[in-house]
Amino acid sequence: MYDEFEHVKKELDALSHEFQLLTDHGVALDANFSKFGYSAHLRTKDSSDSSASSISDKTTWRRSSRDWDAERQSVDAFKFWKRPVVRQYFHKGLLWRSGRSGEVASFELFVDLLYVGVIDIIGETAIHHPDGKSLVQFIITFTIGWKIWSDLTMLINWFEIDDVFQRICVLFYIVCLLGFTTNIEYAFESTYTSMIAFYLTQRLFSAAYFLWVAYLVPTVSGTMICNALVVALSAALWIGSIHVEYPAHLGLIFIALTIDLFGSMVAVWLMKTGNNPNSRTWAWVRKHFEFYPAVNIEHRVERNNAFVTLVFGYSVLTIIFQNKASFGINAFFGKATLGLIQAFSFNWIYFEIDQYNIHVHAIRRHWVSGTVWISAHLPFIMGYILAAATMTRLVLAHDFEGADPEHALGERYALNSLAELETAVRWFYCGGLGVALISMAVISFCHIHKKLPDAHIVNRLRLAIRCCIAIIIICLPLAESLHSLHLISITTSLVVLLLALDIFGNSCQGGKFWTGGFCEEQKKNCRYSAECRMDRKKRKEVEEAVKRGEKVKLGDLVVDSARSETDEEKGLGKNEWGGGGHL
Repeated sequence: MYDEFEHVKKELDALSHEFQLLTDHGVALDANFSKFGYSAHLRTKDSSDSSASSISDKTTWRRSSRDWDAERQSVDAFKFWKRPVVRQYFHKGLLWRSGRSGEVASFELFVDLLYVGVIDIIGETAIHHPDGKSLVQFIITFTIGWKIWSDLTMLINWFEIDDVFQRICVLFYIVCLLGFTTNIEYAFESTYTSMIAFYLTQRLFSAAYFLWVAYLVPTVSGTMICNALVVALSAALWIGSIHVEYPAHLGLIFIALTIDLFGSMVAVWLMKTGNNPNSRTWAWVRKHFEFYPAVNIEHRVERNNAFVTLVFGYSVLTIIFQNKASFGINAFFGKATLGLIQAFSFNWIYFEIDQYNIHVHAIRRHWVSGTVWISAHLPFIMGYILAAATMTRLVLAHDFEGADPEHALGERYALNSLAELETAVRWFYCGGLGVALISMAVISFCHIHKKLPDAHIVNRLRLAIRCCIAIIIICLPLAESLHSLHLISITTSLVVLLLALDIFGNSCQGGKFWTGGFCEEQKKNCRYSAECRMDRKKRKEVEEAVKRGEKVKLGDLVVDSARSETDEEKGLGKNEWGGGGHL
């Protein structure tokens, strides 16, 4: 009977631990599901879950509980090299990942600081001599810079970067990016070979790292080898473009860029087909692509948000100038203010309108929508940077009456003031804004948003209106009579109109959009609640006072409770303040 009792006790302990793991699993992913959407194919693989099915006695169950105080006092020592660890992966249709969210490391923010200079150089080079050739150079150089950033983000997203060797690898990436940046301006004249050499060095280094990981972590060897082959194929095309003169090498360049951007989708396709039980794919495909590294959605979204914030910050810098007149409110200040309103509206639309009420994020929705969401950020950022780079010329231009650069602008800014805008500058500005708006519509369309009951404008209609406004902005340069103030005024008005439609569309019919904060219902929603512990005598006195219609003052109760305490070390008294409150 004793043995049977112990056996039952062990089984109950194991069952209790199983319930605890289920609770921890739900709590750990609750914030993830609420922000990015629920996924029934998601599982966690934290160390605390490893003994979920092997608990056999009470002592083991007790050891599995986390000792937070001990964890805070202990720390892991630095190591020069560690075996790569895959953060999350797909296996037979299930996503296994840590329950904790992926945090952005400090060195990633340091890389973004370098990209401030990269964006500035690429934008200034595009508008220095605005024409078709500079536009092609802008597209090529920015796409290469974006690919370097994407490669580093993907490696950090896939693998744990917490040793000295991998920090040195990140530093090597940054050096390659710096070398690439120093050869951008004269790339199509004399420095093309140097620029591509730095880019290929980074790409071939990543291919070598993929092969090294394939050797150390055989479970993901198929994906790593496939990505290394994609790098080798594009590298051959890049080397060939060095030995071909302009413009014949443009064909090789754009083919290589396409392979760099979308070549990794081959590994995704092989993983999908290999894990399909009805597929006739070769056995080695099913074997080597059974495990596939996945994207940590929190980390990827945070990195994208950080880069977009960087781009918006660059657009603000392009409108700043120094005033020389004693009274600084003039046409130049007006154009700069309109540019600031425009940048603020874009920031509002991207971060708050398009990311409002997301039910399922594009990355979690489907691998196709996730790929489109990631890829659509390239034309969005590229178009906005091109438009932002032209803002300096638009703000400083004196192509209309009332603009006097000699008396209103500083000497350095007056020298850059143009009496007439080039046609290419007009197309760069309007075309960049239009492409950015259309790309933002595609990004928002990739998500599944929560349905707002009785909304004034549904989400798809708002996105369609956004695309129509983008087409109008793109066609503005056809009106050659529009000067710089007209262009900035019209585009800013259209963007603000679009923002107003999005805000109005996300409101409900009959929801008291204008006066909702002053209605009685909102007043009732603002309540203060608190707890006050008292003995029976005091409670009876309060109840009798309430029955008589008298008002019970909270201060009196607090004073009485304070008087009831004779010794601070006794803990809680009979009458005391027992907690705070909330609105």
